[in-house]
Amino acid sequence: MELTREQERWLFDLADELKAPFPVKIFSLTAIEELLLDAPNIREYYLGDGMEKVSQMLSQMGTLAGLQDVTADPTKVEPADATRSLDDLHRHINDADPHFNYDYEVTGAPPTITPGPGLIASVVARAGKDAPHVTWHISTKYDAALEDRPIPGTYTVHPGRMTDEQRKAWERWCKYGTPVVLTGDAIAEVTLDLPGGLSSAEPVSENVLKLGPAYGDFNDEPATRALWIIEDADGTKLAERAFDFRLAARGQAGGEHRRAMDADGYITLDLYTHVTSETGGTLEGDIHAHGERWVGQPVQRVLPAIRFCAAWGNDNKLMVQDEFALRAPALLRTLPGEPRISPVLLSVVEDLARISAATGRPIGLPEDVSLLSSGRGTIVRTIADVLTESETEIRVGDLVLWYEDHPGAFEDLEARAASGSLIVPWPAPFPLFGEGFEFKFIFEITERVTLEPAEPSEGQPATRRGARVLAADLIRGRLRLETEAEPEPEPPPQPLMEG
Repeated sequence: MELTREQERWLFDLADELKAPFPVKIFSLTAIEELLLDAPNIREYYLGDGMEKVSQMLSQMGTLAGLQDVTADPTKVEPADATRSLDDLHRHINDADPHFNYDYEVTGAPPTITPGPGLIASVVARAGKDAPHVTWHISTKYDAALEDRPIPGTYTVHPGRMTDEQRKAWERWCKYGTPVVLTGDAIAEVTLDLPGGLSSAEPVSENVLKLGPAYGDFNDEPATRALWIIEDADGTKLAERAFDFRLAARGQAGGEHRRAMDADGYITLDLYTHVTSETGGTLEGDIHAHGERWVGQPVQRVLPAIRFCAAWGNDNKLMVQDEFALRAPALLRTLPGEPRISPVLLSVVEDLARISAATGRPIGLPEDVSLLSSGRGTIVRTIADVLTESETEIRVGDLVLWYEDHPGAFEDLEARAASGSLIVPWPAPFPLFGEGFEFKFIFEITERVTLEPAEPSEGQPATRRGARVLAADLIRGRLRLETEAEPEPEPPPQPLMEG
């Protein structure tokens, strides 16, 4: 209504008399009419038949004149002929509803539903068993649309009908708000009062209920950084990693799910807390290693993340500390079960880091580190030890060497073997430095051994002969890197050998 001057004066005097702690203004019919001129669909939707028109257009899209013209003669229809009609349909529907936008798609296969900003529902329908899937995507036109036009709904959950996996997921949803999917007779009587008449008058017969936090619901929650430390039972620090935590979900029972990621994006950590009293509650946690992001990265960069994953388990202790270590670490929980990464794999990556540092050459983490952590893991460890310790004591179970055949060659080798001064070149392939690359090592046998003739391996020149090294037990010796200028041996000259 429009107030008279007397009515306005009375209102302002009353506000002064009551000492109203808020401003008093007049919002009259004229102001409302001016707003409606800018948004005529508001009046039509609520006071006219706009709401009904939206429902009619969505449910009877085939009766629109443009679409009727297109489908009048199916033999002459081309995809481009429908563009104008579909465009008009989309515009009319979205002009009529002041709260929501409607997008649609028609596909032969079931559509892929992807959550996104503003999307509140996607409704998939079919006219028959062999008909295409018609999908309506409903999204809000403004932030408060769901406050102005709420979408109430109901569903009935039957925990007694759930599988063990469903029941566990349901309980975690109730407790922490983590996503859950219920199908079959575990969920029944699903109803939703969707806008545009897209709600079914009858309860849905084939039920699939997915519950989880709303898209972007916790985007404004501040992030907190914490240092997570893993110690063994004796209190020795095994690994540490800084994580940025954000609230991801909140359960009906009051529990919270927080998700964190390290600065490199190598590890995602999920923390589930449920405080039931000042001193009681539950705490769970788990990690996910993004190994696909490690491949090709310098081993020194990924090593701290691999150490953290390799320490997660074995009843080690998980400690938490503030970002700047101003307070002592506090025990969170004991980590049961097997580690996420085997100690053997961790050892191989540590050896690769040693090789990289000793040679001054970067090494990218291979795609399949397990190939190095099997039998070749021993070779990688040996190479790292030789490069960092100058020489390394090793034992070999079987050794065959080849030499150039000339008079007295075998006798000379026998003499060296008997005196404990046999030296064998030992090439070690290392494809991580490129195809064909190999380290050139020298194996000095430090005990007396004997030799017997042996057949050289295939591919050896006809001028070469083989000799097998025999020892009472494993063949012991020192492995070292061949220098650019090895000292000349005392005469008689040592023949060329390969190990």
